[in-house]
Amino acid sequence: MKDFILLLGANQYLRERSLAGARMAFGGKIFIANKNAIFEKNRFFDDVFICDEQDYEKLIELIEAKQKEGFKFLSAVPLNDWSLESATIDLALTMSNHDPR
Repeated sequence: MKDFILLLGANQYLRERSLAGARMAFGGKIFIANKNAIFEKNRFFDDVFICDEQDYEKLIELIEAKQKEGFKFLSAVPLNDWSLESATIDLALTMSNHDPR
């Protein structure tokens, strides 16, 4: 099983700093969410979920799809204030009700 974390907000300005910090702190795969990933090539991350970082329902769907591929989701890491609510998907994935509010 391959461990991964999800950086939320890493597609913003200075995203290289978030990747550098994550690489130093974590030895697994590093994914981000970016609704414009087709146009904004984030070449340094291991994978990109093509969705809005604030769309926690889509994030859960994509995380669960990765889990079926043999990945283990460890955590969502918010990198800005508007991704805080979506970062609660850690809790949502452990509950039967996927609405973290």
